[in-house]
Amino acid sequence: SIPCSWEELYPTHVPGSPELSASPMANLSEALLPDRKATWFEPRSAVRAAYINSVKSVFGTGLLALPSAILAVGAPAGCLLTALCGIWSIYTMQLLAWCVDAAVAAGVTPKSYGELCLHSLGRTGGLLSAGNMLVSQLACCATYLVFIGDNVGQLLGVPKERVMLCVTPFFVLLCWLRDLSMLEPTSAIGTAVLLLALLTVLGEGLASPHEAAPRLASFDPSAVAPFIGVGLFTFTGHDSTVAVVLSMGERKGEYSSILLALATAGVGVILAYALACAVLYGDETQGNILLSVDGGLAAGLKACMSVAVLFSLPIKMFPASQIVEEALFTHDTAAGEGAEEEGGGAAE
Repeated sequence: SIPCSWEELYPTHVPGSPELSASPMANLSEALLPDRKATWFEPRSAVRAAYINSVKSVFGTGLLALPSAILAVGAPAGCLLTALCGIWSIYTMQLLAWCVDAAVAAGVTPKSYGELCLHSLGRTGGLLSAGNMLVSQLACCATYLVFIGDNVGQLLGVPKERVMLCVTPFFVLLCWLRDLSMLEPTSAIGTAVLLLALLTVLGEGLASPHEAAPRLASFDPSAVAPFIGVGLFTFTGHDSTVAVVLSMGERKGEYSSILLALATAGVGVILAYALACAVLYGDETQGNILLSVDGGLAAGLKACMSVAVLFSLPIKMFPASQIVEEALFTHDTAAGEGAEEEGGGAAE
């Protein structure tokens, strides 16, 4: 038996906001698609979409930091750690998919990672998963703000801290949006710009390779822990695993083949790209490899990437803000409404 429900942990409605579903990730889907109910989770034949979403979760902004991490730890250890981080992340995504199958077989259809934890681990698991989601999304947004600060700061010749301070109020205003479907075009544009940026970095490196860095062949133990952080951030796709699996409907068993393709081809491509950039740019490799490229095209890409990342921040932040709003405001409002009803009954 299920010891408690998600609704008991997190009330479903925040005053002043539209009625939303029981879990933060379901709320996100309804905010993105306000005219349809939880479209991400309806059983559909979506194997192709599942491939695209899974690839996008791996080929993200984390890849831009991987060449510098390999240069810091050394190529031999970097190659090994990249493979381990990639395979471990993909294996744990497979574990989540098996858990979804087990839950569905038991008569429960979880709509998010947090809801899966709730049904599997009970109230404690639900609370821990909510806390994990909150910290994870906040850390992701902080990383994106640093990315914007680095790129715009280099373009304008100002400290990145100043850029981050200027951008933060605009980011906060964007987080008040309840209809995030307005931000959908920036997601598609951001994916296209990221692909163009990766190709530009590789092309510039091949056109004018820098002197190879001697430390590339060495090993620095102090760089192992930071590398693992970058590697896991690069390959993480766990926040969308439950939604992707359920969207495949009766063909969700094919999700294993998607992960197998990522483990064999995806990890290899990412490793080859990061290692090639570390070799081509040598000691000029920046923490964000995009900063190692100069020229008009590179400047345009940095600006476009920064804008796309800024407008994707509210989407990343939405699950965390939903948890905070429900925790801070719902119970107080419910108590106030109860007091008003009680007062009205006494007056009668």
